[in-house]
Amino acid sequence: MVNDVIRRLADKSITGEELLRAVEADRGLIPMVVDGLASAKPAVRYGCARVLTDLSARHPEWLYPHWDVFVGLLGGRYRPLTWSALTIIANLAGFDTDGRFEAIFERYYSLMGDGYLVTAANVVGNSAKVARAKPHLADAVAGKLLGVEAIKVGPHMTEECRRVLAEHAVEALDSLFELLSREERKKVIAFVRRQRGSSRKPLVAAVERFLALRR
Repeated sequence: MVNDVIRRLADKSITGEELLRAVEADRGLIPMVVDGLASAKPAVRYGCARVLTDLSARHPEWLYPHWDVFVGLLGGRYRPLTWSALTIIANLAGFDTDGRFEAIFERYYSLMGDGYLVTAANVVGNSAKVARAKPHLADAVAGKLLGVEAIKVGPHMTEECRRVLAEHAVEALDSLFELLSREERKKVIAFVRRQRGSSRKPLVAAVERFLALRR
């Protein structure tokens, strides 16, 4: 059964949705799918990553025992697996009662500065989810999001990329704002107001939506 599923993923004769349904019907397949992340075949490792990402949103408690595997993908060889891991870990944070996310907090947020827009966007985009799962970290999460202004420009991180990240940060901060302390709210509002003069219209629109709710 296991080898057959891997073979079918490799030759694309089974879809990710079909595999997801199979795993939901038989949780015993989860170790096989997790092992598939290490496959040399892109169709297998990325197919397994997609299934695990969906599964982490639906049944985080099923994947929590494999936490260390997902942490191991942060900053790994294959960047798309890192992107999946960022989302999976955020989904599992709500089920984490052992302080495992707290232990990797700095490592998780260090990926905002890895020089690639998609990586940073995944960190920023999952931040409201993290803050809701871990309200005691909300101020710390907001503090990291305010750091998008300081992200260095490089070959894969242009000024426009930073404006995109600022837009995502405003949206995330909007979602977690009620969790913040009074002092952190002041910092957030100041950050949002600084984006008003941006040349990126979607960012300015996000700013105006944010501020309209807090007049």
